[in-house]
Amino acid sequence: HIARPPFHRNEFGLTFGGPIRRNHTFFFGDYEGIRFTQPITSTSTIPTPAEVQMVESGNFSAFPATIYNPYSTTTRGGVTTRNAFAGNQIPGAYLDKPASLIVSLLPSPTNSNAVNNYTYNARQTQQTNQFDVRIDQNLGKTDNLFAHYDYDKSDFVVPGAIPAPSNSQIPIGPYLSTGSNGGTSEPLFNQSATLGYTKVIGSNFVSESHLALVRWHAQITPLGMPYNTAAALGMPGVNFNQRSGGMPAFTISGLNEIGDNTTYPEDSAQTSIQADTALTWLVGHHTVKFGLLALRHYFNGFSGFPDRGTFDFNGEFTSQLNSSSTATALADFAMGAMDSASRSYLDGPFAMRSWQVSPFIQDDWRVTNRLTLNMGLRWDLVAPWYEKHNHWANLNLASGQLQLAGQNGASRSLVNFDKSAVGPRFGLTYSLGPETVIRAGAGLSFVFEDAIGAELYKNQPYYTSQIIATSTNSVPTQFLNQGLPVPVAPIGESATQLSTGSPEAWNMNLKPDLIASWSLGVQRQLSNSVMLDVAYVGTRGDRILINNVNMNQAQP
Repeated sequence: HIARPPFHRNEFGLTFGGPIRRNHTFFFGDYEGIRFTQPITSTSTIPTPAEVQMVESGNFSAFPATIYNPYSTTTRGGVTTRNAFAGNQIPGAYLDKPASLIVSLLPSPTNSNAVNNYTYNARQTQQTNQFDVRIDQNLGKTDNLFAHYDYDKSDFVVPGAIPAPSNSQIPIGPYLSTGSNGGTSEPLFNQSATLGYTKVIGSNFVSESHLALVRWHAQITPLGMPYNTAAALGMPGVNFNQRSGGMPAFTISGLNEIGDNTTYPEDSAQTSIQADTALTWLVGHHTVKFGLLALRHYFNGFSGFPDRGTFDFNGEFTSQLNSSSTATALADFAMGAMDSASRSYLDGPFAMRSWQVSPFIQDDWRVTNRLTLNMGLRWDLVAPWYEKHNHWANLNLASGQLQLAGQNGASRSLVNFDKSAVGPRFGLTYSLGPETVIRAGAGLSFVFEDAIGAELYKNQPYYTSQIIATSTNSVPTQFLNQGLPVPVAPIGESATQLSTGSPEAWNMNLKPDLIASWSLGVQRQLSNSVMLDVAYVGTRGDRILINNVNMNQAQP
């Protein structure tokens, strides 16, 4: 019997409010708390104690497949084959120390199944505290001021799939495998503050202004990151800085992944500052409103991809030449003979910036007692993102080379500033009589899409990848005990040298999505309690593309 953690969800809160100064100052507040515990069940396929012993000793005599020696071959009739290890015993000189240490950390299976032989029940927890406070102040008969603050902080702990031993001599976090769950600590912190001021100017003017700030901060940290586990296992160059702690990922064909396969740590902090003002003017049969919206965006963060790397074992070195079998992957692992390894590395945090200015005007015109027209115009000027330190590179599709921000005449954003997002609006209301009204409207709006996860800081020389590949029929060339070379950003290389791999590319001339909307409706009062409403609403989207370029996408 495998114990299952309990499920608990507790929510609680309160509201409060009232006058501070009669007819002048008022306040309102609320609080909500959440305490949540949820069981998470993970099922994995792990080596049996007998297989662990094989990795540690090299004795695969009880293994159901023949283990071949990649260093010993025989050629007969022009055909070369590998020779089997005598008695399926891998000599001690061929065994890899990190591999034996890794399997020594594994728990025993929880059942005797051939696959899915280990089940682990863990707890995922959430602790949330959220509150709002608002104060309204009447400064006089014509002036009103309000201030609002919102606080929302949640702490999540997401378990892994396989626990690490509590008495290990190897410094390691609480999980030997993160699995698909994560094995992470995830604090999420949101704040917003708004200051608003309304002033009545005479009998026909009203002014409204706001200043607001919104901040969103998410930080996902592997629970094993504080530990230099790979270094303690004898794998140099893996835990090379404070963000690359923990275990790398080991994928062994036929078994579940061991180690940390996540792209964490990830730290994202986005702050938006908004200032807007609008003036409403009542003149004759017109209600005219015009104003300006201004936004400034700050997006700072870091992502691992992952920094610790991934090591793959598919059995190609201890199987027969030209064989596609992965049955001997565990023997490859015992030798530390990987078929491939990879790691991606971001050279420090990024700091993205953008801004927006949107002037607008609208007019509600009561033409007659039956007809009212609504006309408006809005111009969205949204500057493309750039990186504060010019750690930004875009692939020029014409030259096939990377352009670096702020160099050789290139702009900081490396994307052209589109200024064509002018959106008109039109609407009307017409009364056919006291019981029937016709309503119609149409307008254009614009959406500025972003390639989330494909930003231009993810290009060389600021983002680099290390890839180790091997030949199927060769001898092993890379072992776990060699670890990985410490990554170094390519400094001083030419545009041609940097323009390799699979760079991110943003369309330099992409325009925002164009959304056209229109409607026509009739409302009919059938009785004092019954109304019939018939309407048609249409929407059409053009240029629905995010800003990154997929050269392999078929043209419509």
